[in-house]
Amino acid sequence: MSRAHPHSSTELIVEETEHLRVSMSGNIVIVEPVGGLDTATVEALDRLLSEVTTPTVIDLRRCAPTDTAAPDWLDLQRWHRAPDSVCIVTGRSDGGGHAVADEHHLAVFVQPADAIWALLLAETGYGAGWG
Repeated sequence: MSRAHPHSSTELIVEETEHLRVSMSGNIVIVEPVGGLDTATVEALDRLLSEVTTPTVIDLRRCAPTDTAAPDWLDLQRWHRAPDSVCIVTGRSDGGGHAVADEHHLAVFVQPADAIWALLLAETGYGAGWG
């Protein structure tokens, strides 16, 4: 099921399915797995990240820590994505998601707003090299 409706003053939900919630904040895509990173969700995420070329935030705050600790599903090369075009949000400051960051050279944030700012700054040439 696809819907478009405002979620907040700066974010617009563009699609919500059984597996993924996709929204936009400006030209930044925010994708959130709905129920964890099971096989169907990883396949949906894979399709989306293969098609989308704009900066992307992957919001893993609703996923179990065991899902975010295993970066097997994340493959920037397969998606033809640069590390500074994708950020991870875990909602945890205790190291959750850092295995993902270390293996794939991605930035990990606690809040989506921080990830969005980092992507916007990188896109305009400030802070290049954080990814």
